[in-house]
Amino acid sequence: MKKRIVAFALLCCMLLTCSAKALASSATGNAEKAMNADGYGQSYIVFGEDLSEDQKKTVLNLLGVMEEELPQFKVLTVSNSEEHKYLDAFVDKDKIGTKAFSSVKFVPKAPGTGLKITTHNIDYCTVSMYQNALITAGVQDAEVIIAAPFDLSGTAALIGIVKAYCDMTGEVLDEQVLMVATNELVLTGKLGTYLGDTDKVAEFIAYAKQLVVAEDLESDEEIRSAVKEAAKEFDMELTEAQVTQVVDLLKKIAKMDIDPHALAKQATDMYNALKAMGIDLDSMDANSIIDMIKKFFQEILDFLTGLFS
Repeated sequence: MKKRIVAFALLCCMLLTCSAKALASSATGNAEKAMNADGYGQSYIVFGEDLSEDQKKTVLNLLGVMEEELPQFKVLTVSNSEEHKYLDAFVDKDKIGTKAFSSVKFVPKAPGTGLKITTHNIDYCTVSMYQNALITAGVQDAEVIIAAPFDLSGTAALIGIVKAYCDMTGEVLDEQVLMVATNELVLTGKLGTYLGDTDKVAEFIAYAKQLVVAEDLESDEEIRSAVKEAAKEFDMELTEAQVTQVVDLLKKIAKMDIDPHALAKQATDMYNALKAMGIDLDSMDANSIIDMIKKFFQEILDFLTGLFS
């Protein structure tokens, strides 16, 4: 029990240190940018470019923003051409369509807060899918609300969120990073449809991603082994073609500068979700805790503990 508590204390300290550095860097490079009410950076509304005026009013209502409050936000748009630019490699063009409607409210939060995501009228992308893809894209510590005037996939919103984050931090939008994030979003959705449980697939992808990043895996053999280990942990039967798709995605992720602390924060969110379900981990013995949660974050905890050994 003591070892677990120490590990989580170290994890929290690292999260706060990492996020504080990121926030300080952002503030220094963007001194002229406005701050939201909490003082953590500019807040954004990103509209789908093809919304009518009436549809914008519907979306704003779903985002929890009154029209007179709109001047408090920096307003951006995401276009259907941008959807095709980043999604055509992974989704049939006819499924993307010809118009962009999904919209986003992006509000930066305190360091270590993590991502709080809510959706309205989004029938394809789940919260866990967005969370995984956004962590891959480097987005952290924000409240994100995604809405559309009617049911639709919500793929345009991912592009909108990353555009807002890059504008806030002053970073140039890395098209390769966004391509990988959209690859992850779409592949998770396809596997979720095939297996009938998108959230379970998202957890599987998150776990496999942790293995790859924490252990610095690069070769096809290493990553394929990690994917099969993760699939076994989650009791998932994937075809060889599907395993190869996941391996190809993780090979791309392995080449990126993914923050392991963000992945650790995601593991911590899973831990908190268990507590919210009434599972009191603090009252259990150490062996029971390890048995219950090893799927999600034993690998990442070993990695973080190793940094201090």
